[in-house]
Amino acid sequence: AYAFPITAKSNSQLRIGAIGGVENKMGLRLRDARGRVVCEDPSDDYAPVCSVKTAGGNYRVEVFNRSGAPSRT
Repeated sequence: AYAFPITAKSNSQLRIGAIGGVENKMGLRLRDARGRVVCEDPSDDYAPVCSVKTAGGNYRVEVFNRSGAPSRT
C-alpha cells in the first residue's frame, strides 16, 4: 500500500488516479482529515480513479493492490 497527504482548495473538483500493471487490481481511496472515506473507486481494474467536490482542507490518498499479483510504487 502507498499513501500520501494532499491539500485541496475549498469547493474544488478533485480528480485523482493511479495506474498499475494490467495484471493488477488496484484500489484508490480518499480520506478527509477525520479519516472518513470521501471517495473510493470500487472497480477491480488496474487504473482506479476518484472524482469528488471537496470542502477544502487536508486529505489522504491511499493506493493499494487488491490482487495477488505483485505491484510496486
